[in-house]
Amino acid sequence: MDCKTYQQTSVYINLSSRQELSALCRTCNGDWVRSTIDLNGVLGNSDGIAFPAHSRRPSAASNKTLVNAGTFDWTSMNFGASAKNVELQDGKVLSANLQRKDGTWTDKPVCVNLTEHIQNHNGTLCRGEREESESTISPDVREKLQAVAGLITSQQSAMDNAAFELDYLVTSNQRLVLQELEVAFLRLGKLAGCIRGEFDEEVKDGGVPKSNPDAVLRPMIRSFENVATRTEKALGLVEKIYQLANQHQMSGLPSLQRDVSSLRAEITTEVDGVQTTLSELQEKIKESAAAVEASQALFKEAQATKEKAKSMETLIKLSGWVLLPIGIGMNIATVDGPFWDAVKSNEAKIKELEEDAAKQQAELTTLTQKEADYHATLHAHDHLATQLDTLTVNIVAISSRAESVRETIAATKGLMDALTEMARDLEDKGAMTDYQVSKKEYAAHIVCLLDMALPYFSAVGEVEKILVELEEGDDEKGSVKEDLKNEMAVVRGKLELVRLCV
Repeated sequence: MDCKTYQQTSVYINLSSRQELSALCRTCNGDWVRSTIDLNGVLGNSDGIAFPAHSRRPSAASNKTLVNAGTFDWTSMNFGASAKNVELQDGKVLSANLQRKDGTWTDKPVCVNLTEHIQNHNGTLCRGEREESESTISPDVREKLQAVAGLITSQQSAMDNAAFELDYLVTSNQRLVLQELEVAFLRLGKLAGCIRGEFDEEVKDGGVPKSNPDAVLRPMIRSFENVATRTEKALGLVEKIYQLANQHQMSGLPSLQRDVSSLRAEITTEVDGVQTTLSELQEKIKESAAAVEASQALFKEAQATKEKAKSMETLIKLSGWVLLPIGIGMNIATVDGPFWDAVKSNEAKIKELEEDAAKQQAELTTLTQKEADYHATLHAHDHLATQLDTLTVNIVAISSRAESVRETIAATKGLMDALTEMARDLEDKGAMTDYQVSKKEYAAHIVCLLDMALPYFSAVGEVEKILVELEEGDDEKGSVKEDLKNEMAVVRGKLELVRLCV
């Protein structure tokens, strides 16, 4: 799309702040998008005179209002900071009182026609010069309705995509967590071997230990780290979805609601205007019909008189002077003369009235169709309002769900970080040459991990089996069974709750 005067291809033009112009602009493919432009990049102020910044400053004596491009020039203030009572009239004329260098303000508002210097370039407001040949006809209510409908559809599509992406993130993240924690759970089972004495002796064949607790811990730590890394990425994506929904909720929806409300008022005004014109036209048609009927009655009466006069005149001519005494004192209209000129004029008037009546009837048909079209537009607006309500519900739902998912994923990441830290701590203890990790410490670590991530571990393995193995592999002092009795009871209690919830 070539650059067009923004008023020609934009609707709902307003000032979103003292210096920011906002509008719903049509793109090359017919879509409608919201665009804004900072008037500080379009207008300048030279001692109380609006002028094209980044151009030669006009003299104060010129008293001209100019517009082009640039920024506020003569002080550190921008246009918005040096203007007050800023108003936009008819979506195109900007008026404001401007501040002078001495701090005083112009007595009268300075007016600028923005349409001459702001354009819509494929849905984006930009500065530029208008071509003189361009039309300046603004979109009608149906085009505005189409624009708002397109914007609602676009935002609804964005929300549908966000909902799908959110579902995918939740599902894929949950699947990854279960896959990695299944590996970690298997390693926990291996780690329980230290309680059963699998790490106490060495196999005589080659002097290689049966197993190494560190070798079990490292894959488990890797699983926790994989989940933490993936959840961190998912958290960033969910945050984007939340910000998108929140942006629509905080700025997009209020703007759309204003547009829909304004459009309703505009359509209602148009309908009222058409109905008023229609009523007036119907009254005129009634009056015209009555005038035609009255004129036709007079014409018929005159036509009858004409026929009688013709008959009388013919009779006199045929009878000669025999009937002359009878005709004395009678006023017989002649076929020609002023009376019959008036009759002919009346006949022409009737034709004129009939032609006017036909035109009025055609206009009535047009207005009736226009009224029907506006009522259809009102019906379409009702559907549009319903779509907006649906969009509002969806945006709020997406925002709420994204926030909930964000909290859940953040909690999962926090859990993985904590599990990783615990496993590394145990790994560090095992690496110390002057410190021997006891069976009780291994058992306490296993029980703590099971307790912290029980909902996940219970979904990928038999938690009770590991608890039983820990108890059966206890040392002679029974330190695991006795000292960790309460902790293991807590895990079993939570495990029972998990089973009830499944």
